[in-house]
Amino acid sequence: MAREGGVATRERLLGLGVGERMLRRRLAAGMLVRVNPRVVALPGIPLDLRTRSIAAALACPDALLTGSSAAALLGPGPWQRIDLGNEPWLIGRRDRAMPARFVNHPGARAVRAGGVRVAHPADAVVDLLRFLPAQAALDIGQQALQRRTVALDELVAAQARLAHLRGAAQLGRTIHSLARGTRSEAERRLVELIEEAGITGWVANLPVQVGTRRYVLDIAFEHQRLEVAVDGRAFHTDASAFQNDRTRQNDLVAAGWTILRFTWDDIVNRPEDVLRRIRAILAQRAA
Repeated sequence: MAREGGVATRERLLGLGVGERMLRRRLAAGMLVRVNPRVVALPGIPLDLRTRSIAAALACPDALLTGSSAAALLGPGPWQRIDLGNEPWLIGRRDRAMPARFVNHPGARAVRAGGVRVAHPADAVVDLLRFLPAQAALDIGQQALQRRTVALDELVAAQARLAHLRGAAQLGRTIHSLARGTRSEAERRLVELIEEAGITGWVANLPVQVGTRRYVLDIAFEHQRLEVAVDGRAFHTDASAFQNDRTRQNDLVAAGWTILRFTWDDIVNRPEDVLRRIRAILAQRAA
């Protein structure tokens, strides 16, 4: 067990000659720890999501780890800032004796990680987008697209394939938000505000080269050379971030861009003022 991650199925131990009575005695004495009804671990093994997921895979060998479990075993990825919880996620036939989340995902691809079968990173992302809280799902989706863990067309294809299954509606809503290209909740609110006001001609996250530097503009009206920048609810006080932000603004202004900066409070509590200022600059540039 020590050589194999510290866990083993009760069935395997019984097959190796460890009697049921000895198992019970060792569990009672704390020499073994129950992870799930079919798997035990050596004492001192952290019963975190990784261990619980491996134990779930051993207990259900025909199932495939996905979602949070796949993330825990695949290592660094778009899920790094998200609380993945402590419950294993499995694609497979529901087993009511197992403390785990069972999901349907036909067509999910398998890779190996941690010595067990897990869903391909792109398929694991799809399941996270289906079942995590909406904001966490959107954050993971944005990170997954930026890291190229999954492509937008893959998400669209997955949504069509899973349209009749639980979680498909949220997956569709998340894809719709991701397709807009916005990167934060404040940006999404601003996009909704601009769309409802009927203002057109903008693009989100426009890459712009200024000299040797490349910047990504939050909301850009390219022909009018106007950026609408969003600070969001979190204000960065880091000295390096502060300096980089000022350098960016100076470079863009020198290149002929006008920059309007709005905070979360502006967008939520003063939307008319936000729209008035945007329209004024657009009219000025048009003239």
